[in-house]
Amino acid sequence: MDITILIVDDRETNRDILKRLLQAAGFKTLEAVNGKEAVELAMKHKIPLILMDIRMPEMDGIKATQAIRERAMSANMLKDVVIIAVTASVFPELKEQILAAGMDDFIAKPFKIAEVFNKIEQHLGIHFIRRAAQRKKYMLQSLSQEQAENNSRVISREQLLNLLEQIKTASDLGDIGQIRTLYKTIEQADLLDDEGKKLGAMIKQFDFDGIKSITETIILNL
Repeated sequence: MDITILIVDDRETNRDILKRLLQAAGFKTLEAVNGKEAVELAMKHKIPLILMDIRMPEMDGIKATQAIRERAMSANMLKDVVIIAVTASVFPELKEQILAAGMDDFIAKPFKIAEVFNKIEQHLGIHFIRRAAQRKKYMLQSLSQEQAENNSRVISREQLLNLLEQIKTASDLGDIGQIRTLYKTIEQADLLDDEGKKLGAMIKQFDFDGIKSITETIILNL
């Protein structure tokens, strides 16, 4: 797929979550740490869709959006670029400000994977990407739900390995909700030692590289 999405956020963790999610679905991504970088990258690469944080140093998302819209008009380009705000604040006043600045929509933090793909479908008309991602997530959910139903029984080594492999896959997708569900199943069965506690700490920090690394270590030591 030859569609590039620009991720704009001053927090590396937030950018990394979206990058993993979008790349797993087949999109190319570019990253900017503030609004000023976003404006330059958007104009240089003719980006079709931007996921824009609101509160950032140097230039916030509101001002960056206004600058992109102004440049688009004067340069007769990027008229169709979609800009979606990604923000922890969704008060009515802010929503009005977001739309008035020229943004097309908004996603609330912490975002849900389904919502991200819903917005992309809505604004870019892409349908098969979301279904592909949902198939992966559905497979993970089905397996983890089956394991959750068996919590009253002793989990075998094979079942534990299965759960850990699912955590690795979910970390590649940046699906923190699924990781938490899988970890809870393991935690309730009281199967992990100190490495398990480290894994829990990484999950709380949204450290997907750390989650994957510790999970691989646990698997090797089983």
